[in-house]
Amino acid sequence: MKNMKSGIYDVVLCKNTLHHMQGIAQKEMCLDELKRLCRKRIILMDVEYPMAESARLKGLRKAFVKARHYYYLNILGEAGPESTDTHFLSVQDFRQLVNRKFPSAQYAVSLKEIPTLKANYMCAAIDVRTG
Repeated sequence: MKNMKSGIYDVVLCKNTLHHMQGIAQKEMCLDELKRLCRKRIILMDVEYPMAESARLKGLRKAFVKARHYYYLNILGEAGPESTDTHFLSVQDFRQLVNRKFPSAQYAVSLKEIPTLKANYMCAAIDVRTG
């Protein structure tokens, strides 16, 4: 995307992409590129690291999340082996990454979680401050 002009989009949506990148450095490069391309609003959505999500849960919900994680990794081939996972982010890691890459002096950031049957989604609406 380096050959694209800077600031050519009003809104950029990045959904279910970050967990396909290995390590924080790749995620940061992606966010830097989104910042370069966007002039108004960036929307980020990604799934929480399933094992971090299951640590907060009990009973059937916890068992379901573990089974879903197994399905994503071993059947669908999603990124990140359980033992050395560097792909998925916990909610805390997602918040820290967003707040580090989008400082409040330049960006207005709204962070939310949306729990669904498929996953706990972490969301960020990031508005570029003008003037």
